Amino acid sequence: MIKDVEDWFAGEIKRLVRTDRNWFDTKMKHKYIIKQSVIMRLLYPDLAKVVAGYNTLVKKHNVNEEKRAEAALDAGDPNFEPNYEMYFGNPMDTSWIETDPVVIAALRETLLDAEWLRTYFKKADPNVYNKFQKKNPKWIKDLNVYSVQVNFEVGEIATKRRTKKGAKYGRVLNFAMILAYWDAFAYIRDELALEVGKEFYNIGPDGHDKATRMGGEKVIRSPATKQITSGHQKTRKVGKGKGSIKAAGLQDTIARMTLARRSKEIFKKAVPKPTNAPKDWALVTDELKEIVQNALEIEYQLKELRNVNNEIFDLTQIVNIEATDSKGNKGIVDHYDVDGVKAFIHKKMKEMAPKLAKKYAKTALEMKGSGKTKDVIAAQMNGMLISKLLGLKAFNRPDMRLKVNKKLLAAAKKSKVKRRRKTGTFGSGLVASTKVAANAAKVTRGRGQKVKPGGLAARSVNKAKTGQSPLAIRNLLNEALPQMVASKMISPALQFRTGRFANSARVEMVHQGPQGGTAIDYTYMKSPYETFEPGGKQGSTQRDPRKIIGESIRELAVGILGRMPHTVRRT
Repeated sequence: MIKDVEDWFAGEIKRLVRTDRNWFDTKMKHKYIIKQSVIMRLLYPDLAKVVAGYNTLVKKHNVNEEKRAEAALDAGDPNFEPNYEMYFGNPMDTSWIETDPVVIAALRETLLDAEWLRTYFKKADPNVYNKFQKKNPKWIKDLNVYSVQVNFEVGEIATKRRTKKGAKYGRVLNFAMILAYWDAFAYIRDELALEVGKEFYNIGPDGHDKATRMGGEKVIRSPATKQITSGHQKTRKVGKGKGSIKAAGLQDTIARMTLARRSKEIFKKAVPKPTNAPKDWALVTDELKEIVQNALEIEYQLKELRNVNNEIFDLTQIVNIEATDSKGNKGIVDHYDVDGVKAFIHKKMKEMAPKLAKKYAKTALEMKGSGKTKDVIAAQMNGMLISKLLGLKAFNRPDMRLKVNKKLLAAAKKSKVKRRRKTGTFGSGLVASTKVAANAAKVTRGRGQKVKPGGLAARSVNKAKTGQSPLAIRNLLNEALPQMVASKMISPALQFRTGRFANSARVEMVHQGPQGGTAIDYTYMKSPYETFEPGGKQGSTQRDPRKIIGESIRELAVGILGRMPHTVRRT
C-alpha cells in the first residue's frame, strides 16, 4: 500500500519537474556564478587525464631507455648513458593539480576574469550581447579573485542564439560557456606544459596522442562540457585541506521550487486505486499524503519560496546557478534534487509503516507492500510453478485472471512440479491426454487383449474418431490449444510472459470434406501480436505467431483425428 503511494509521488514529482524547468527559466531572474572551487570540479578530471597520459608516455620512454642500456651493457659499451625523463608531478596521485599555483593563476586569467569572459558571449551571439549590455553594462562582473557573476533579467537566461542564417540554436549562456571552457582548458594545459618544457598533447590515460598543437589552436573538447549550468545556490569548502565542496544551506533546485509552486496541486489529487485494494484505501492514502506534505514543507522549507501574503510562489526571488556539470555537481545538491526528494519520501514512508499498520490493524508487510504482500508472494509462487511446468528458464508473472494460466497452475499442482521440466515434456503429455479425451468410444477385444495395428479394433477406433462432429473436434482442440501454445513459447519464438497471447488462440471452424480431409481455421489477438508476422513492423519467421499456433493445432489434431489435417489457416 505504502509502495503504491510512494511510486505515485515519485512519478508526479518527476513529471512536474520536467514540465516546470523551462517555466522557471522564463519567469525568473537568474545569477550565474563561476566560482573557482566549483569549476575546479569540472576542470580537474580533464587536466588529470592529460597529466596521466603524459606520465604514461614518460614511463614507456624510460622502459625503452632501460632496454637500450641493457643492450649496450651486453655489447660491452660502458659509455652509453640512458636519457631518462622525469615524471610530471606525482604519477600516483594527481590531486596536486587542484592547488597548483600555475593552474590557479591561469584559471584566474581566463574563466575567473569578467573581461575575458565577455568575448565569448560576443562570439556566441553579438546581437544578444549588445542587447544585454545596453540594459546593464555590468551584467558580467568580477565579484572577487575567486568568482565572476553573470546577471540575467526575467527570461533572459533562456535566450537562444541565432546562427548567421537566422535559425535559433541552443542557449546563449551554455554555448558561450562551452567555448570559454574549451579555450580556458587549452590555455591552462599549455601553461602546465611550460613547467616541463615540452608540449602537452590531448593525451588520454592510455598515452595515445589526440592533438598536436599548442596555444589553443587545437582545443580539447571534453564530453563533460555538453552542459555546464547547474542549479544550486551556495557552496562551501570543507575538510582539513578545504578541498571538498558541500552545499551551504538550502538549494534553489528546480525540484525544490517545483514543490513550493505545485505542492497544493499534487496533494489535491487522489492516488489511483490499484486492483484488490483494501476498503480503507482512501483513509490510509489521505493520511499518508498529509504526512508527506507536512514533512516536505518542513524539510525543504518551502514557505521561503512563496509570497508571505498569498502563499503563491514568489517570482521576485533570484535563482542562483553555478558553472559545473552534472558530475561536478554530484554530492552538492543531491538532497535537493529529484532523486533526493524521492529518497526523503521513501525514508518518511518507511518510518510511518509500523505506526499506520498498528492503527489500521494490518501487518507491516501488508502496509509497506504494493497491495497485499501475501498476494504478491502467491503470484510469484504461481509464476514459478507455471515456468517450471513449461520448462522455462526465467520465472514470469502470468496474469492469473486468464483461463490458460489457471489450467497451467492446476496442472503444475497436480503433477507436484518441484524442478524445471525438460522443454516439450508438458506438450507431449497434453497430446496424450487429448487422445484419451477423444477416445470416448474406446474399442477393445476384451480384458487383457491387445489391439493389433490394422486390426478390426484399430479400424473401429479410427472410424469412431473420424465420425466425430466438426463441433466436437473444435471443442476438444480449444480445450487444450492455449496450454499447448504456451508450451511452445520458448526463444527464439515468442516467449511466454503473461499468458495473454496463448489465451487468445482459438479454433473458429473445423471443415470436413467428402473424402475425409479436414481443414481448421483459427485466430488469435491480432493487436498487438500480428506485428510479428512476416511483413509486419517487427516481422520475423522465428517469432511468427502463426507458426506457434499452427504447430500446436497439428499436434493436437493428430491425437484427436489420428491423422494430420490437410490445412490449418488463420482467419
